[in-house]
Amino acid sequence: MARKGEVFNTLRRPKLLRQRVSGLEAACGGTILTPLVGAGVWLAAQRNALDPSERELEVEVLARSSVRDPLYRAPLRRWHNPADIPPSAGEAAARIRPLPAEAFANALGLYAEQRGDRPVDRIGPVALTPNALGASGVVGRYVFHLLCPREDPELARTARTIALRLAPLGANEDPPQPFRILTGVLGLPFSAIAYQAENAFQYDFARDVWFARSGASQRLFLHRAASPQAAASLYRTFHEAQEEDFETLSHPPSQSTCRHPYLKTFFAIAHRGPYLFGVEDAPDPGACEEALQRLTGSLPATSSPEEEDEQ
Repeated sequence: MARKGEVFNTLRRPKLLRQRVSGLEAACGGTILTPLVGAGVWLAAQRNALDPSERELEVEVLARSSVRDPLYRAPLRRWHNPADIPPSAGEAAARIRPLPAEAFANALGLYAEQRGDRPVDRIGPVALTPNALGASGVVGRYVFHLLCPREDPELARTARTIALRLAPLGANEDPPQPFRILTGVLGLPFSAIAYQAENAFQYDFARDVWFARSGASQRLFLHRAASPQAAASLYRTFHEAQEEDFETLSHPPSQSTCRHPYLKTFFAIAHRGPYLFGVEDAPDPGACEEALQRLTGSLPATSSPEEEDEQ
């Protein structure tokens, strides 16, 4: 039996009292530390670089692998194009999978999540974004996927041809008032617009919120409530929730500005008439004030949702 210290401690004295580290120990430490540092650098570089399309499963695959249970409902159902789009030679390897949504806002919200930060190609009323599976797009209240190998040289032409044939589906679509404010009045591009039907800002009370990227990191947001009273009540609820995570800098009756204690970003929110609006991830209070003034100036002069819909 080896004496204590002979196997791992060749210095023959307690390691806590030694004055040097052997080369073997240094090499072993570097070998262990190098992959850990590399993994940390890789994770930091990835951040939000997630492409949902790379992890998307076909509806047929989900259906075949699911348990036959009356409680199960397939998450997506195949929609047959009433225009009966005939495939051309370049479309032979492509498949169209349109998914009907209940409204334009829902379709845009789903498309925005799948689009991420990738560029948007506008073809009339159609918005198209290439991805790992081919391309995804939205037209009116329809979201569609073009399944085609990315390396296919015909992908761009095929996607454009199909988008032009789907364009009539969104020809008569009337976007909601918040969308028209962000794109028409403020002049923000379609590629900057997103929508969340529920759980906006990860709050269960925040529903039906429109977003628009403005600047390097900040996002404007806009919500139209059922009435001015409902907007004021939601404003108070927002402010109470923000106080748990943010430091309040100012809190007038209809406008507040907060700062995140760790991220050092700013969040501002205000209400006017039936509208609740603001900015998140702003770099400084001045940017918050500028964004609020910009949004305030874009709102209709009327305060009745019914009157605004007629405009």
